[in-house]
Amino acid sequence: LAPIAKRLMRPATALGLAGTMAGTIGVMPALAAGPTTPGTSWVVMDVASGKIIAEHDPYTLRYPASLTKLMTLDLAFDALTHGHLSLETHLPVSQAAADVQPVKLNLRAGQTISVKHAMLGMTTLSANDAATALGEYLGHGSMARFARMATARAHQLGMDKTRFTNSSGLPNPDQVTDAYDMALL
Repeated sequence: LAPIAKRLMRPATALGLAGTMAGTIGVMPALAAGPTTPGTSWVVMDVASGKIIAEHDPYTLRYPASLTKLMTLDLAFDALTHGHLSLETHLPVSQAAADVQPVKLNLRAGQTISVKHAMLGMTTLSANDAATALGEYLGHGSMARFARMATARAHQLGMDKTRFTNSSGLPNPDQVTDAYDMALL
C-alpha cells in the first residue's frame, strides 16, 4: 500500500492534500443549511499516537463534500493492495458518472478511464466524474453498494458518526461526518 500511495500522492503533495489524506488534520467548512450548525470544525491529531493536539468543535456533524473522495481512495488503495484492482484497470464511465456536476474531467458515457488516471483526477482536480466511475466500479456497478462499503469501512476505522451515500461528496443530506472522524481517516 505505501509504495502505491506514495507514487500517486506526489502530485497531491504539492497541493497540500497529503496532510489531510494522512489523517493529520480534518477541516470542515461552515455550512448554511442541513443537519449542521454554522461555524468551522477542525482537529489536529498526531497520527502516530491518535492524540488530539488541538481542536475546535470536532464532533459537529458536517457535510463531507469532496473529503468523501478520501474514503473512495482508501477503498481503492485497499483493492489495489489485495489485487482486486490494478492501476491499469479500465473503469467504465456510466451515464451517471458522465452527468455529475463539475468539477470533472468531462468523461463521456461509454468511454473508460484507468484507475491511475481516475485517482490522479480525484486528487489533483477533485474530479467528480472520475470519483463516480471509481465508486461504481468498487461497488460492482452500484453506488448504493459502494456507499454501504464506504460506511462500513468508516465504522471499522472508528468513524462512528460518518455515513456515506456516494463516492464524490456531491450533496446528499444523509452523507455526514465530523472533523474528528475525518482526522481518523
